[in-house]
Amino acid sequence: MPEIIFESNTGVIFEKTVYKNGRCKMVVRSKEPPDHIMTYRYKDISVYQSRYISWENLNCCGGWKCDETYLQTAVQQDKKLFASISFSMYDTDFVKQVPQHNMTTEKDAGYIIEKLKAELPPDCILGIDSPDVPRHLCTIRHIFICKNGAVKDYINIPEVFLSYERLGIIIDDESKKIITSLCDVPIQLFSENAEPPFSYGNPRTGAELVFVGLLLGYPIESTAWLLERDGYFPTTKLSV
Repeated sequence: MPEIIFESNTGVIFEKTVYKNGRCKMVVRSKEPPDHIMTYRYKDISVYQSRYISWENLNCCGGWKCDETYLQTAVQQDKKLFASISFSMYDTDFVKQVPQHNMTTEKDAGYIIEKLKAELPPDCILGIDSPDVPRHLCTIRHIFICKNGAVKDYINIPEVFLSYERLGIIIDDESKKIITSLCDVPIQLFSENAEPPFSYGNPRTGAELVFVGLLLGYPIESTAWLLERDGYFPTTKLSV
């Protein structure tokens, strides 16, 4: 019988089904078409838990409509380590022509950003994530909010490796060294403006994918499925 693990206020549902063979699937679907968005398959076992890791954070992965208010406040509320937030800023004259669409202008975005800065807790940082991007009728502005410090200050990395092992993902020693090294880097340096070790939006290796999952707070099970599906690491048929 499917169990709803998380339901967003934008109508996105994470629904888990457990099978007798010890595997399960998490179906991400929307109340609006298209109904099916994504399916994750993994071993139904207990893994490392952290306040910074959740299916709610995966709802902010950019693949579907998410709660922008959550994204703008999750880091401050100790639910996420790094959040990239975008604003579509429309020309003021164009907004006046279509007021019913409640579009954001550069002035509106500036007000929201300044308000976020003013209310920022002392353990959080706000900055520009990447240069403004011109688009038809609007400009996209990207900012980030992150925790001060490194991922290792908030996440138990050895427990993460143990969780992947229990999920049947065999991470080699060299990849573990790379992940550990990335977890030592100050989180703010993963902003695109900071010449990061790699672009968190485009992980190229299994090690980078594991790290991105921790940086953005995605469930270990979801990343394990991507690692298994795309063959980044060998897997085992570990009994559960």
